[in-house]
Amino acid sequence: MPLPGVAIILSLSTVGAHAAAETRNLPPECSGWPEKPAWEWTLDERIRHRLDADCRRARRELAARDRRERGYFRTSGDPADFVYGSDTPELFLPSELYATLISNVVTSEGGFSEAMRSYYERRASSLDLPGAFWKLVEKAAGDYLSGLQEERRLAAGLNGAGTNERLAILAEIADIQKPQCAERVDALERTRRAFPPGSFDRFLYVAVAPGIGSSAQLVTTGSLRWREEGCPEGARP
Repeated sequence: MPLPGVAIILSLSTVGAHAAAETRNLPPECSGWPEKPAWEWTLDERIRHRLDADCRRARRELAARDRRERGYFRTSGDPADFVYGSDTPELFLPSELYATLISNVVTSEGGFSEAMRSYYERRASSLDLPGAFWKLVEKAAGDYLSGLQEERRLAAGLNGAGTNERLAILAEIADIQKPQCAERVDALERTRRAFPPGSFDRFLYVAVAPGIGSSAQLVTTGSLRWREEGCPEGARP
């Protein structure tokens, strides 16, 4: 289950995603944009520009207008949070992109997983990824990956389960999910250390961010920072 107040990452069709950050779609309402690569932004910069209300509304309208024929991001009202990675990849937090990566290439069904690996490799063709890249990513995922795999196994048992069995399975899943936020951040740090400094973050923003988006109603500076710091106990906003 997603954490309250946190944007839900939506995996979108990869059709047209190759336009990505090479073609900058940035409305004039988004002023003071740091002039540096997406992977070099600080957490403060990502959150400040992501939650700028005028910039958010303009970004959402631009994405809706440019992609209306595909039905992207037809959310109602004025969501408190909105990011489209093909326009503004720098607004995603690293842990959000990492979670999407692991979901798409490790915990998904075989055919989809292989297709996404190939897709990411094409997007990152200029980064000279090592031959053991995916093995290193999977190894570094550690407890975070184990928890996701167990959650997936339990969730499969919900189909056809009776009421009592279903409640028991959901309770097990809830227990597995409790440490996942911290485990995700720990796994991301281990993965970063497996590669040259800055290179894994560059991969996330070049290969993973384009073509995905998020939209949520309840997001604050505090909730985004809390999530990126591993959801420390006693510090929840």
